[in-house]
Amino acid sequence: MELDNIDRRILSALLEDGRASVETVAKKVGLSPTPIRRRIKQLENEGVIKGYSANIDQALCGLSLTLHVSINLKSLDQFIRGDFEKRIKSMPEVQRCHLVTGSSAYFVVLKLKDINYYNHYLRTVIAQLPGVSGITTQVVIDTIKDKIEIQ
Repeated sequence: MELDNIDRRILSALLEDGRASVETVAKKVGLSPTPIRRRIKQLENEGVIKGYSANIDQALCGLSLTLHVSINLKSLDQFIRGDFEKRIKSMPEVQRCHLVTGSSAYFVVLKLKDINYYNHYLRTVIAQLPGVSGITTQVVIDTIKDKIEIQ
């Protein structure tokens, strides 16, 4: 699906407020509600809009520590990767996991309650994942920008 300027403006409005009514989005975009409703439905059907969710303050939910973890595997064999990926997908502490280029195989974003919990989690969970041969961790001190924008 090729996105035009109107689609991008609709997406921007929904990224700003996912609970906005069709009428509110229509006012921001400058069209009537009927074509906006049709376009939103098409964006949903095409998979551009994958869903709607709440943007929560994770620190207020007890998850104040963000960690960026680079993980190497002994081999990138499809069976080792498959087992690793299956397990990492099931871990609620893992917010994102990317297969990347460079010195590591995977880049993982974790949200945890504190560094003591991470110390335990590192030894008992991450280091025990199948095929793991190396782990490098960076602790996020401050988040400068955490926003998705469409241009």
